[in-house]
Amino acid sequence: MDMAAKENVNSLQTESVVNRWLLDYYLFLALEFFRKEQYEDCCAITNVLDSVLARPYEPTDLMSQKIQVWQFLSRINEGEKLGEININPFIITHLLSV
Repeated sequence: MDMAAKENVNSLQTESVVNRWLLDYYLFLALEFFRKEQYEDCCAITNVLDSVLARPYEPTDLMSQKIQVWQFLSRINEGEKLGEININPFIITHLLSV
């Protein structure tokens, strides 16, 4: 592998790790805003999360579940039909306690 290819791989790996950190941070922040009923701030964070999710990110064991909880809470915030959502209540309880 030549030097340019190695730099490209390293850059992509670095971006994936940084995006995972960003997702963890902004998911935590969105949950905090939701708990404190700061719904406008929660919506603003949703826009940031959508942008980060469009980029590559390093997966973790709980990342998909965290994203599902965030999507669930976003739908609550937006007043959508919640009966259509199938999410494990244990996951919500666990993630909110973290």
